[in-house]
Amino acid sequence: MLVGLVSRGQEGMQYLYFHIGDGVNNLSYNLQNGTEKGLSGNSIDAGYSFFFSPNWGFQAGFGLQTFGALSTLNYIYKTPAVDTDGDSYELRINYKNWKEKQRALFIDMPVSIQYRYWIGKDLGLVDKNKLALLVSLGAKVSIPLNTHYKTAGSEIVTTGYFSKWNLELKDMPQHGFLTITDTYTGNVFLKPSYVGTLDFGVLYNLNERLDLYLGTYVNYGLNNILTADSKQVYQPDGVYNGTLASSQTNNLKLKAVGLKVGVFLRLGKTKSSCKCSL
Repeated sequence: MLVGLVSRGQEGMQYLYFHIGDGVNNLSYNLQNGTEKGLSGNSIDAGYSFFFSPNWGFQAGFGLQTFGALSTLNYIYKTPAVDTDGDSYELRINYKNWKEKQRALFIDMPVSIQYRYWIGKDLGLVDKNKLALLVSLGAKVSIPLNTHYKTAGSEIVTTGYFSKWNLELKDMPQHGFLTITDTYTGNVFLKPSYVGTLDFGVLYNLNERLDLYLGTYVNYGLNNILTADSKQVYQPDGVYNGTLASSQTNNLKLKAVGLKVGVFLRLGKTKSSCKCSL
């Protein structure tokens, strides 16, 4: 009778990996006169992973990730003005629950150190290399490919207050006093982001070549990627600049948390050892 015990070596193991993710991927900023809310975003990434010991390895790759935010403005901007008759007045631009969505697409170049702990034996599995915890800690450069905004409802009301008559004029479009409900769209310039990354999940071995991965991810931007600007969101001459190109905000960082699923494809020959007896 021939009895055999087979175990796979883990040193020098190489993988190609492919992940997709979904979560709250926030273009995080603070508004001077309003609120900001992160929106859902997606990610897709692929690359190479190498374990130089049973527990430790590194990975590098590239990917795409989307981010979003929704701003809501509630305030009144006031500025001195003069009408066609030479009378001075105060122009008031009232943002009433004015909403704007921003969306951005980034290309990522990540590198990370990985720690893998096989828990199959702890769980009493016959194959101790069937299930593992996997933690990845690293950084990436995220380069913006496209950033745009689109207004999403409510209104901006412009009025003129004449102090010498204690009179506020409104609903006079011919004089620039109107209620604005138009939809505005445009692009925004953002700088590259340097991001700290943390992934935590589990690997499940499907067969000799393929491992399934399920985990969570956390991304935290380390630098401000927004160029400060002194313009108003909506100018008295009718030009709409957008929230991110205005004096309402001057600091923006990428923040993301979500779930990730993917596969690890083993490369090369699978190491094995065999102890046999008759």
